[in-house]
Amino acid sequence: TIIGLTSTGYQGCVVDDDLSITAWKRYRFEAAHKLPNVPIGHPCGTMHGHGFEVKISVRDSSKSESALYERIDAGWLPIQQILHHKCLNLVPGLENPTSEIISQWLWTALTETISGLDKILVYETKTCGCEFDGKDFRIWKDQTFESSLTDKKNSSVLFGHSYLIRLHLMSDLDSILGWTVDYGDVKRLFAPVYAQLDHKELHAIASLDETDVAGILKWIKRQTNESIPELNRLDLFDTPSSGASLCWGDSSVPEY
Repeated sequence: TIIGLTSTGYQGCVVDDDLSITAWKRYRFEAAHKLPNVPIGHPCGTMHGHGFEVKISVRDSSKSESALYERIDAGWLPIQQILHHKCLNLVPGLENPTSEIISQWLWTALTETISGLDKILVYETKTCGCEFDGKDFRIWKDQTFESSLTDKKNSSVLFGHSYLIRLHLMSDLDSILGWTVDYGDVKRLFAPVYAQLDHKELHAIASLDETDVAGILKWIKRQTNESIPELNRLDLFDTPSSGASLCWGDSSVPEY
């Protein structure tokens, strides 16, 4: 059992079964970068900018969340000065500043100053990013689709949702490209499934047995088993405040 509380959009905490507290804070820095090892013509091969966001989680069974927030703030301050309003390619260790490399660089830097560091999340944009726990990389990619469906109890009632689907993928880091899976490739590989969902009547999809959130998640997993083998979790929100997750493979719960 995990209970989470978000006090603001930029900080919160989670309490698990043994009453250990995982506190997190979220920060932003504005920076330029390019990826020097991508194929010719890849859009990330040209210099461009992002408003990066970083979420730092610290786990400790003996401290209050306020003490953990102070610990995170103290660790982040010198990092902010290194990264904010900079070209990341010029920062030692970030010559190839992918989301994965940035998260790994941050982990190395912050473990020197923040005890109990649990996870680092780097948000490259609002729809994609990378989580690193000191060992494994997990990337995510968000997409929205607009679909209609009939009421399960009354098939004559037709309504719809703006769904948000979040794809989580885990894979080894490519030593040359510096990423696990290209965000663009995730979107391309998911495109055939997306085309069946977006601006469609879900109840008309023959292979989709149940049109509730759980049923849609199971259907998406079946559709992507072979095409996206790195996928190991799906989150689906039918409204901003409700949804469900389907996890397999790695059992740890990712943050986002």
